[in-house]
Amino acid sequence: AASGTFNGKGIIVSGSLTGGTAGTAASAGNIQTALDEFKNAEEVDVTLLMTANATAATQIHAINNIAEYRKDCVAFVSPQETSVVNNSGSEVDSITTDRNNLPSSSYAIMDSGWKYMYDKYNDVYRYIPLNGVIAGCCAFTDEARDAFWSGSGFDRGTIRNAIKLPFIPHKTQRDALYKTSINTGTAMQGSGILLFGANILLSKPRACERTT
Repeated sequence: AASGTFNGKGIIVSGSLTGGTAGTAASAGNIQTALDEFKNAEEVDVTLLMTANATAATQIHAINNIAEYRKDCVAFVSPQETSVVNNSGSEVDSITTDRNNLPSSSYAIMDSGWKYMYDKYNDVYRYIPLNGVIAGCCAFTDEARDAFWSGSGFDRGTIRNAIKLPFIPHKTQRDALYKTSINTGTAMQGSGILLFGANILLSKPRACERTT
């Protein structure tokens, strides 16, 4: 810096960084360690805990070690990609298996799938899990209505920026998944792609098992 020449204020300078390395993807253990940064409710304010494309072990960690521990936030989880992408005819069984691998909790919400969308940053189309979108629906509902309103349905459950869903459950499949506390993403003619259901991840019926 001492020997460098700097341009005046307001002049745009272009350059390239060198010497970097690509690195490797974060492991499940790395992600769980990162999630632990949200554990202390007195130091970190978090309400909606999205798990993105997480392994079952990481989802369990987010539910048991963060959401259940704090008791003031909700973990959002999705089934594994292999359960809904290129798994025609077996989606309900696979999603149910994913759900059964998770604990019963009133501090967690599970959806039924992934969406296909355009990644403008990399100029490619890709599948991503719905849990981030569902958390967004809840945030929108909290702002527009109140925290105890459901973030699903025709008014508040729109799944945005989705080209398609790899698995669109029909009514019988939606009913079967709903009985296992899974909220389903589906497509309706004239209404777009929507979230149905307001279940929390409880195994047994309770008075407060769902929002309004």
